[in-house]
Order: sequence, then C-alpha cells, then structure tokens
Amino acid sequence: MAQEVRAPPAATPGLNVADDSSNKPVFTISGSAVEHNKALGGPGGAGGKGGDGLGGGLGSNDGATLTVSGTTVAHNQAQGGEGRAGGKGGNGLGGGLYGGAVPGYGNGTVALVGATVRHNLAFGGGPSGQGIGGGVYHLGAFSFDSTTVIEKNEASTSNDNVGP
Repeated sequence: MAQEVRAPPAATPGLNVADDSSNKPVFTISGSAVEHNKALGGPGGAGGKGGDGLGGGLGSNDGATLTVSGTTVAHNQAQGGEGRAGGKGGNGLGGGLYGGAVPGYGNGTVALVGATVRHNLAFGGGPSGQGIGGGVYHLGAFSFDSTTVIEKNEASTSNDNVGP
C-alpha cells in the first residue's frame, strides 16, 4: 500500500512548496540534510513481482520541478522487494534521489546546486530485480552545477552515481 507524506507549508525549514503556471508542483530543498532514509519495495504475492523502492532520500515522480540546493543527501537506500514463488524481484532506483515520470504528468525536472550526494545505495530485490542509480536515478531533465558532488554511491546493477 502506497503512502503519501506531505510537509505542511512553511513548517519545515528548507522545504518550499509552490505552484507554477502549468499547475505542476515546484519543490525547493535548501540548506538541509537528507540522511539515513529507506524506500523499500514490498514483497510480491504468490508468483508476483516485488515492489519497487524509489528514491531512498528524495523522490519526485509527478512531473514536478525539484531543486536541491546546499543540501547533503547521504546514507539513504532504495531497495526492491523480493519476488515470491517464481516472481521477479522489484527494482531499487535512486538510492539518494529519484526523479521519475507518471503517465499523464510527464517527466519532471531535477536540478542540484551546491549539493552533495554521497554514500547512497540502490539494490534490486531477488531474484532479478535491478538496482540502478545509487546516487541519482532520473527520467526527465537533470542538471547539476560545478559545485555539486556526486560520488561514492553504489548500485547493484549499474550506474553507481547517476543513472540511467
């Protein structure tokens, strides 16, 4: 069962929520630390695929614009769920940060400015789940400036630091 957690506007320093002219959410996280979090995909049912773990530290998959500025994203993990009785394992995508897509919303935009993304993990669930983008997994527009550091992340399948 999916669960959505929303921070109340202006209640959390470093998290700003706004709405741009396209009515897609705009998020800015600044001067913060996003550390020691997990996104865990659930186990599959009988013969079913395990769930996907998306964005161990941060995730945006609704066509949103996400800017991460002066923030450390470290020691987070995205772990795919185990497949059951012949089902495949789920995927672990974006141990530190996931920027994905949802049909009807399009791909989002992720920008890192003076951020540090380090020591994050993305592991696929067994059997056959993929772990991609230990630091960052993105499907839309992705950019980072020269002061951003993305290093020492790990993925079980490919793209330790940035994928796909």
